[in-house]
Amino acid sequence: MYNGVLDLKNLKKLQVKSKVLGVLTRGGAGVVFRNKDLAIMGVLAIGLGEVTSFQAECIAIVYAAEKAKDMNWNRIWIEADSQATATTFSRNDIPWSLRSRWKDATKDLQELKISHI
Repeated sequence: MYNGVLDLKNLKKLQVKSKVLGVLTRGGAGVVFRNKDLAIMGVLAIGLGEVTSFQAECIAIVYAAEKAKDMNWNRIWIEADSQATATTFSRNDIPWSLRSRWKDATKDLQELKISHI
């Protein structure tokens, strides 16, 4: 986990959002991919089935990291709308069901910042 000053030259910002109506209902998630100038480079929207709000946000963060890896981005800033989720990932306390996907998606990153909006 990188917690220092970010190199903004090649930084990509991934803004993560999720939505669940109710306690355990169908949820969805989205990611907006931006460059250092905050211009939109792409978007991702996914249906998640029955999940909690916390699960939806965690899954969205992992999807964001996986997509960044697919695009060969090695300096990313993930901005989540859930403080609990941002803290969980910042502490590297990833839910077990997502841990291997997270490790694979982030193993080659040179810089990673996770924050709350």
